[in-house]
Amino acid sequence: MAPDGCTFSNGDHVPFGFTVTVPAYALQRDKEIFDAAETFNVTRYLKDGNSKLVNERDHFLSFGLGAHTCPGRSIALTVIKLMLAEILLKYKIQPLRVRPRSSVWGNYIIPDTKATILVRATSAR
Repeated sequence: MAPDGCTFSNGDHVPFGFTVTVPAYALQRDKEIFDAAETFNVTRYLKDGNSKLVNERDHFLSFGLGAHTCPGRSIALTVIKLMLAEILLKYKIQPLRVRPRSSVWGNYIIPDTKATILVRATSAR
């Protein structure tokens, strides 16, 4: 950025050294974009309910957007799917009776680091 900052065409000025971010947490929970935005929905980002994860929309920012989209997003999504399939195939995870309380630090939601879960290997190993 220029030493004197940057002024946009609408007159907004960002001084040198100022950090500009996108409120991804708020954007991905926007009630104008998503029905039941605050409710967990495992299929929210699936296209028409099929297994192809869609991330090209302008409100799914996990891998960036436009010219700055992560070039490895397809590989990353494939690896995540393979890891999840491997875990579900080889391990039995006992659900917790009560969800542990998460902490909020800035824009980040941090799970309880002292919570424990029971994980057992299945015979599919």
